[in-house]
Amino acid sequence: MKRFLLIVGLVFLLFSPVEGLFAGEYAPIQISLVPGLALPFGTLDAGIVLGAIGNISGRIDLLQAGGVFNIARSVGGLQAAGIFNIASEGMSGIQAAGIFNISGDRHTALQLGGIFNIAAELKGSQISGIFNIAGNVEGAQIAPIFNIADDTTGFQIGLVNIARRMKGIQIGLVNISSNGVFEFSSSWEQPSGYLRTSFKTGNSYIFAVYSIAAPESELFKVLDNTVVSAGLGSRFGELRKLYIDLSISASQAIGNDPGHFWDALTFSGGIEPRNVLAPWPTLDAGITLSLGAIHLMAGLRSEIDLASAPNLPPTLAKGWAYSDIWFGESFTAWTKWYIGIGL
Repeated sequence: MKRFLLIVGLVFLLFSPVEGLFAGEYAPIQISLVPGLALPFGTLDAGIVLGAIGNISGRIDLLQAGGVFNIARSVGGLQAAGIFNIASEGMSGIQAAGIFNISGDRHTALQLGGIFNIAAELKGSQISGIFNIAGNVEGAQIAPIFNIADDTTGFQIGLVNIARRMKGIQIGLVNISSNGVFEFSSSWEQPSGYLRTSFKTGNSYIFAVYSIAAPESELFKVLDNTVVSAGLGSRFGELRKLYIDLSISASQAIGNDPGHFWDALTFSGGIEPRNVLAPWPTLDAGITLSLGAIHLMAGLRSEIDLASAPNLPPTLAKGWAYSDIWFGESFTAWTKWYIGIGL
């Protein structure tokens, strides 16, 4: 009998509003019967709120968990729901939902959303299945499609990354920031006679570089000796005046059957990338003079022919040759000079 009375007393204390200890009425634990109706009645602020369907609350200090959704004025702990979470005035903890999370003015520590996350301010991480959007970010945004933020200190990883100002690293196919790298350029290389078009995107810490090159004599005629490259680089110097770009890329010849090459990249027709890929390393060191919208560039480019993977086409085995053995690997580096113009 005493044990029963003790349990009843504890339940009464937990589910009874507490006055005076907190501003307004406060429940240590609140159980949602249906969205908007919960025990104890008449309280919005709580330590823990649980609901089979959804919860609509004021301030949450520890946990708000709903089978479908959670809505709160502010959360200082964990919001977890099957579909979505909303913290209208701020989130200083963790939001985890199957579809999306939205938080307001206060800094958010972590958002985990199956589709997307939106935060007014982020001091932590956003991880989603499609996209993330935030105000100022100190931390990380990770999504397969795109990330958008204001001033960002940290990193963004996605297919497309956009930041107003970036102090960190953007890793993706397209990376945009007001203080970043977003350039198209064309260059002419000697003595190979290759014309190259390149696209750089990212920031000065690290940028992605993509290019396509072909001999000037074959341009718009055949693709036998056309080369595509993808790599990473870093920039040093005054971005608006004179700077140096250093990059390393993996280069690959398309060959005389571009359809076969494309099928391999897209896993079509029973062909896989390993059936056609035969890359070699390319090193690039260039200096650029910025004249406003126009950039004049010159530099050296080395194509590395490895003894263990001799994939370099004969059309690029030209220039100054340097052969050696590093880390047990024999190689010959063919270095050429180039000049170009960028926008």
